[in-house]
Amino acid sequence: MKSERLDTLITQLKDNRRNTVVFHSRTDTECLHFSQVYEAVCLVAQQLQAHGVEAGMQVVLVAENGKSALIADLALLHLGCTVLQLPEKNPEDALAVIGRASIAYLLASASYDGIAPTDSWAPLGQVCGLEFFQNLAVDGSTNAVSGPIIFSSGTSGKQKQIRVNNATVLANARGFFSAIDARTDDSFLIFLPLSNYQQKLLIYGCIDAGINIAVSSMQHVMQALKQTSPSLFLAPPLFYEAMWRLCDGSEGALREAFGANIRQMWSGMAALPLAVLDGYRTAGLPLLEAYGMTEYGPIAVNTLHHHRPGSVGRALVPGSVTLGSDGEILLNSRCRLTCGYIGQPAEVERAVYRDETLIATGDIGRMDDDGYLFIEGRKNDTIITSGGLKIHPTSVEQAFNRLPGVLHAVALGGSRPHLGLLLVVEQIDTRAHQLIETTIDDYNACATVPIRNYFLSTEPFTSENGLLTLNLKLQRQNIASRYETSVFS
Repeated sequence: MKSERLDTLITQLKDNRRNTVVFHSRTDTECLHFSQVYEAVCLVAQQLQAHGVEAGMQVVLVAENGKSALIADLALLHLGCTVLQLPEKNPEDALAVIGRASIAYLLASASYDGIAPTDSWAPLGQVCGLEFFQNLAVDGSTNAVSGPIIFSSGTSGKQKQIRVNNATVLANARGFFSAIDARTDDSFLIFLPLSNYQQKLLIYGCIDAGINIAVSSMQHVMQALKQTSPSLFLAPPLFYEAMWRLCDGSEGALREAFGANIRQMWSGMAALPLAVLDGYRTAGLPLLEAYGMTEYGPIAVNTLHHHRPGSVGRALVPGSVTLGSDGEILLNSRCRLTCGYIGQPAEVERAVYRDETLIATGDIGRMDDDGYLFIEGRKNDTIITSGGLKIHPTSVEQAFNRLPGVLHAVALGGSRPHLGLLLVVEQIDTRAHQLIETTIDDYNACATVPIRNYFLSTEPFTSENGLLTLNLKLQRQNIASRYETSVFS
């Protein structure tokens, strides 16, 4: 994999007057050519330099998706700074993980007023529409770290800092965009928070490949789909499921929601129910599944020409994916996006960064004869019955996630001879009970471990109530703690 420094990306903006970035908000839409973005980046970089910002300094950025966040990020890359963009939700938690003593400067939008304490932080006015602070308690020149620092909560929900390998960012982005046959007339709509490095990787890849970009937010993505009419789009499974239900499975309504130009859409982070995939396919919408990992980068992808329903596609780098003796998906670390964790115990680091050659995903999978990878569940989520049988919960849940009116299905067990099932439904009524009981009977007819108990709830799963991670994955331990008694009583 060819290495190239990330800051070389900025020069690719300079003479590109063909491609554009559209910044979309509820009240306004602004379009800049790449060359205009370059001019804005250089201006902000000069302003930052005038305040003493230098290469290698750690600079924290906390801002909503938009022009200010993107220009500031690119300006800091241009200067060779270590960028730490905090998650928009509870940024104070991430700031506590970093430790204020290591931060030289902080850029924050007005909505995060108060994140910088007044005792050691000197306000320097505004830069790029963001409040700018200098940490008087630190000598910034001592804080040089190569490459951005990102955050991952994984399935644990606990924030970890990860060092990005500056030299492999563009190679990872190029691998993805090459695989999907992206075109220079494409437009990629980015709406998930830019603190999620996957979104930045997509933006950097678009700049590198000369692809148009539209930037919006989670709150305004529906409006952005209509107004920016993208051809490329990526979202978590819950978004596609919500859209499918919102449109009540109507093919015409689905097509209208995503616009006439949509050419490829991807889902990642968790499995999509096959019923949802089928619904989009019937509507003529090219919804595909992909697979990535914060610590590694993009791993596998389905494309228009090479796809298999239920799989996450084929490895972007041939030979980079292998399976352990227990079925765990292992990755060739020479292709990885990151260098390792910061401030984590050695055993935590070794659990993922196994050695110089392997990264362990914690996912259980299988690969078919054509190289398509199928995810069967998380290794740590495996249910072990009282008889010692091992069950991957997702293999149980998929039949129920397909049912109309079911928002989430969660299999529970743990040292019992049988399974229980929690189902979050839109409405609890006789029809829901009948449909679920019929499906349980069908499942039990050929199951090694039967389902003997189930419980219906209408409480939605969210990251706010602790039942989903920030990446919108199931917080299985929290779900079990809250519902296990109800399911098995």
